Amino acid sequence: MTSPSRVAMPVLCALLEIGSTAALGQDGKPAPVAQQVTPELVRSKEAMVRRLLTDSPVAQRIALSGNPDAKALFSRAQEQYGAAAAAFKTGDLARANEAYNDALWTVGKARQLVPDDESQKVELKVRYGRLLESTDTLKASYARHAKGAKDGAAQRELAQIEAAIAEGKAFANTEQLHDAIRVLERAEQMLMAGINRLIGSATLDYAVKFETPAQEFAHELDRNKSFADLVPVALNELRPGEEARRLVERYVAQNVAMREQAQAQAQAADYASALKTIRNGSGYLQRALQAAGLVVPQQDPRQE
Repeated sequence: MTSPSRVAMPVLCALLEIGSTAALGQDGKPAPVAQQVTPELVRSKEAMVRRLLTDSPVAQRIALSGNPDAKALFSRAQEQYGAAAAAFKTGDLARANEAYNDALWTVGKARQLVPDDESQKVELKVRYGRLLESTDTLKASYARHAKGAKDGAAQRELAQIEAAIAEGKAFANTEQLHDAIRVLERAEQMLMAGINRLIGSATLDYAVKFETPAQEFAHELDRNKSFADLVPVALNELRPGEEARRLVERYVAQNVAMREQAQAQAQAADYASALKTIRNGSGYLQRALQAAGLVVPQQDPRQE
């Protein structure tokens, strides 16, 4: 015969996720779902909440976590449990049911602040994977532009970045994900600053002559793409406010329009206009990066 605890576990797991899966009301809690409140329903919720608060891995993790926010939420859930029990004793099933729901939701929020080891490992792997993808993409862009630098500083920095990425991968191979993420975050920051410096200032050797206007336009288009690649990374890492994000979006949209215009001009072989337009589009991307919080060097002296 199946034990009651085994039967309750799927229901319990579903209730614990209530904060992220149910429709939310204005207070951030799950919107009420029409149901018939019976003494049996309320008793089952009482048993679930009592088990969560007194004898569960969640309660143990929160108690040992040292997380003040999680502990405050857990204390609130205990108060809600007490209020529910008092309401049940007076026969107010609707109030008791609501209070037990509140307690379940509050414990679920506390649980999110102290995830179990397996959940943490999954989050770390996702973070590492995103950083690895980002650094690989930015490194390719950095390497392309470093070729035109006037001195060997960019190449030396690139070697440091590649060493950092290799170190991060080595940490990940031995499951040291915290260290892997720390190293890749440093590499990503170096790449953001390095690319922005290389393609946003006079560091590039503009004495290099392009054989055709088409080649010069292709170079400027690549430069524009490199700026565009930096924008989502800057937003993700620097976390600007909503107003700054809206400003970034406007600048990015202006660049998209100018890039399309420049490509049309290039197709018509009007390379003088195409170069002016694409460089101005890159200027909008530089402003977007500045709005996101990335320090932008002086503009390309040729940009009009």
